[in-house]
Amino acid sequence: MSGFLLKKILSLLLALWVISILLFFLQRAAPGDAVLRLGRAFSGEMYHVHPLAAEAIYRAEAQRRGLNLPAFYISVQPAFFPDTLYRIQYPEALALQRALLLETGDWSKVQAFYGALTRCYSFVAEDPSDRESIFWQQRLSELVRVETLAEARILWKTSVHRLGRYRHQGQAIGNLLDQLAVSRPGVMSWLPTLRWQGWDNQYHRWFRQWLRGDLGVSLRDGRKVGEKLGEALPWTLWINGAAILLAYLFAFPMGIFLALKGRGRLGQLLRNTLLVLYALPSFWVGSMLLLLATSPELGYDFFRVSGWLALKQGGGFWADPFAWMAQLSLPVICMAYGLAAFLAHYLQHSFSAVLQEPFVAFARTRGISGFRLYFGHVLPNALLPQVVFVAELVPTLFSGSVIIEYLFNVPGMGRLLLDSLVSQDWPTVYSFVLLIAFLTAFGLLFSDMLLQWTDPRIRIAASQSPPS
Repeated sequence: MSGFLLKKILSLLLALWVISILLFFLQRAAPGDAVLRLGRAFSGEMYHVHPLAAEAIYRAEAQRRGLNLPAFYISVQPAFFPDTLYRIQYPEALALQRALLLETGDWSKVQAFYGALTRCYSFVAEDPSDRESIFWQQRLSELVRVETLAEARILWKTSVHRLGRYRHQGQAIGNLLDQLAVSRPGVMSWLPTLRWQGWDNQYHRWFRQWLRGDLGVSLRDGRKVGEKLGEALPWTLWINGAAILLAYLFAFPMGIFLALKGRGRLGQLLRNTLLVLYALPSFWVGSMLLLLATSPELGYDFFRVSGWLALKQGGGFWADPFAWMAQLSLPVICMAYGLAAFLAHYLQHSFSAVLQEPFVAFARTRGISGFRLYFGHVLPNALLPQVVFVAELVPTLFSGSVIIEYLFNVPGMGRLLLDSLVSQDWPTVYSFVLLIAFLTAFGLLFSDMLLQWTDPRIRIAASQSPPS
């Protein structure tokens, strides 16, 4: 048994590691720039700084946040790509040099060209109020934002007659543009090259921090993601825990009743009712309940959309349990009714299947009472499939409570996820996804342990399985 569980744990850890890699690169590919949104140097007016002047400030901020490191342990790039391209952080600088590199294949000349632009701007910016200086600051800004070499050459040829006292710096830019125009990457240089980038990379630091509980900083308000998740998690646990408890309290007697006495008209009516409950969309039911519970003219006014703050400041559940139950009632009902209908139907089928087993007929021939037979022998075997279902229940409810929490203004994980998606707060979004993956893996491991503990057949099969 220990060997079986060890294999399960290792396989789940491997799956979580692969998921973390995918989420890390999805976060990198997400729209928006983390340094521009979080950096103290880029607050408001910093967006108006000339790109050739802002790069140094950006590079310092990126280095402070560890974004000047390679992304992963390895990289796969064409042979003519340098292994230090990740050190160029400023978006416009990176876009220009990457575009010119793909077109020409000559990294040294591309770097020399961008360096010439930077030096020219430093010389031009010495007299920022001069008319010629203002013209060339604008023209250099346009050169940094070009997408092709042909566009850069056309822009330069239309401006070269106005070089004036900047002729020396301008000639260096023009010569490099002419040299880049005759450079082309060879066919063999497009072959992918695998390079080892070392252990000190962005993913390694990010994953190590995540294991320590440091989930990064929110791009929305600069707060720590762990603090935001910690504030939202208790509300989701309250609602989901109460919904699971309510669903099972309804599903157990209903499923057993339908399995034993469900062949008549009453059983058919109950099954149809369960089908209707399962088919009703939760957002529609929630909207109707919210309309009913907030309408004083109808006599019901026990739910407050803004009442969650009062609960948070009220000193916990035992300080005012009736206020808590009233506030939690609507989202719990919306989360529970569909789950209860599914569980009752699921338990009915598993209970009915166990009733057809030979040991049930043998127990009846021995004169075992119905109560002892149903609840001492049939029910434990019927609950075994439910153990597997529990592993998927918690993460499914966590991810499925987004609409309910948003509808009832619950400050939980679902509401936090939706707000983070709208505001493109990707560290919070992907931390939530990674948390769901961890809960799913833990649930699968927990269900395997429960199955081995409750079902001797699984323990025997696991102990007799050949070593891999």
